[in-house]
Amino acid sequence: MKVGSNVFPELADHRLGRRFRKRPSDIVISDFLQHVWRTGLPHTWSSLTTTVHPKGEAPTILRAFSIPKRLRNGQTTRAPCSICSDSAPKFDHGYIVFCSDGYVRIIGHDCGHDFFGDSYANALRNHEEETAEESARRLLLERLPDLARTLLEAVTVAKRLRALLDFRERAFSTITFAAVASMRRTRIGDQLTVDVESPATDDRGLRLVERIKVSSVGGLDMLMPRSGVLAALMKSIQIASLQWTPMGEDRHESLRAMTRQEAFGAAKAVRDLDVALTNARATHEGLVQLLAPTGLLAMAQWGQHGQCPKPFWIEIVGDRVYLSKGVRPRYWDRRAFLPLPGDENYQLVVVK
Repeated sequence: MKVGSNVFPELADHRLGRRFRKRPSDIVISDFLQHVWRTGLPHTWSSLTTTVHPKGEAPTILRAFSIPKRLRNGQTTRAPCSICSDSAPKFDHGYIVFCSDGYVRIIGHDCGHDFFGDSYANALRNHEEETAEESARRLLLERLPDLARTLLEAVTVAKRLRALLDFRERAFSTITFAAVASMRRTRIGDQLTVDVESPATDDRGLRLVERIKVSSVGGLDMLMPRSGVLAALMKSIQIASLQWTPMGEDRHESLRAMTRQEAFGAAKAVRDLDVALTNARATHEGLVQLLAPTGLLAMAQWGQHGQCPKPFWIEIVGDRVYLSKGVRPRYWDRRAFLPLPGDENYQLVVVK
């Protein structure tokens, strides 16, 4: 046993805590963590054993813990380690572990690697997998009630997004993607601008170029939307549906019957669906602003400006969109048009 100024008085004599016949329950571990949070003194928890760790044995890691920052004061407030410093301050971050003799001890986060080698690495890996499994099952329990409605919303968003992307592709190919690229280069925020020569000159007598606003429109980021958004949403819908379709009515029972790897897969499917749906909502919102009649006419105003580098025109008659590259002719073929994107098949599912 170590002696000196860093020795904890309460550890001058080793203490045997509660002896467990099997791995301590989550309730016991939670009580320990609450004690650490309140006191910052893990070694004073009544059920903890402060004797030296059994030699040559890699423990079962129960939970990671840290001394709360509000209770730290340098070396003096650190916790002792049953492996290498059983009576003196050693660490701020460590683990509560269950040993083969039935007692619970605490160790530093680095000591196990030095003393137990590969067996400790295996124990740590198993602990990390258990923690990840617990997190996955908790996520699934939280999401079970509304997952079906989330899938329904995702399918609806995917249908609407596909229609908007199709309209965007056909419209932009008609006015030319070169014109779209010019719009992207001249935009400032939500404004479309053109470069116009100013009456003013520089020191060399050359005319200055002034950038003026032509029109404003929301959703200009969708002139070049992020690629793969719809594909990612469709893939996540398919995977999430495969994970949950076989569960039937008693989903809680099905969740308990899942293996660790199955829980990991299901949780990943839910997370991927959330991410894909969030990205799809943002893309849909931008496209709705850009391809609404006000957005199309704002782009047309830029395309017909005298200083527009790549002119094009857009006319809206009822629910028909007429458009082409170049200057708008006095008469045009009314047989070729695009139907204006509508919301008749789009109703968001509100999860209450």
